[in-house]
Amino acid sequence: MSCSQPTHPLITHESVSEAVSKIVSKDHAYPSYRRIRAEIGGGSLRDVSRFIHDIRKTAPHLFVIQKGAVSASRDAFAGGPVDVKSCAAADQMRCDIDGALTAFIASIDAMRQEERLLAAEQHTTALAALQSESAACRSELHTLTAEIAEQEQGYEDLAQEHDRIMEDRNQLAVTVAEQGAALTRMSAEIKDWQRQAADAQAAVETVNRLLSEEKAALLRSSLQLDQLRSELTDKHQVEQALDEARRENARLRGRLEVLEPLAATLAASAHREAGGKVKPGKQGSLGLPAMAAPPGS
Repeated sequence: MSCSQPTHPLITHESVSEAVSKIVSKDHAYPSYRRIRAEIGGGSLRDVSRFIHDIRKTAPHLFVIQKGAVSASRDAFAGGPVDVKSCAAADQMRCDIDGALTAFIASIDAMRQEERLLAAEQHTTALAALQSESAACRSELHTLTAEIAEQEQGYEDLAQEHDRIMEDRNQLAVTVAEQGAALTRMSAEIKDWQRQAADAQAAVETVNRLLSEEKAALLRSSLQLDQLRSELTDKHQVEQALDEARRENARLRGRLEVLEPLAATLAASAHREAGGKVKPGKQGSLGLPAMAAPPGS
């Protein structure tokens, strides 16, 4: 038998032998491939021909047709005697056909063997290529493994650098918060200084207004004094008026002498308030330096 496996599970050496024996004994004729295939119930003609070829070598008696049965069957079919020469020619044709089929099957087997050899060579070549590619892949894998190790080391370094940067960032955030709080305090102090400077400026303006009023009053007193001097002819009245005017003038001059240093002091205080903070505990009710009230105020 051939080493090739049949394509149908029903086609075996035994099943083909039984089909040949059954067809020969029943039909008293040489079994055809299609008849054997139909008797078995499936399979390919190639497998059937291969098994028939094997059976003709191992069990040729299965293909022997009884002459009486052939004559009877052919007489019944044709209605006349059997031609012996025709039967011999038919047997010879069958033998030629079997030889051709045998050669054809042998050539098919040789072609299959060559195909298997070619496929094996192709597989060998492909296997060598795969082995070479596998070696290249292993080399590349080794290189990639080394690169991955380097990348992991670099990642660890980057992670440490990131942790250090985050720590510096947190410290900077704390520093910024502290500086923000300090700026807030400084802003409050600056607003306080500006408010004190405004109070000092208002006090300076008030003192300047009072000084202007005192100067105007002094001017009016001088005019009144001049008017009294020209109008009063009586010596006594003139002297009394002059004494009174002198006293008033002296009082106004004393008050003016007190107010002028006060105005200068307030102006200097306002200038200092604009440049720096005034120390607490040394300010008056309006942010002015505390001082004793002038006599007669």
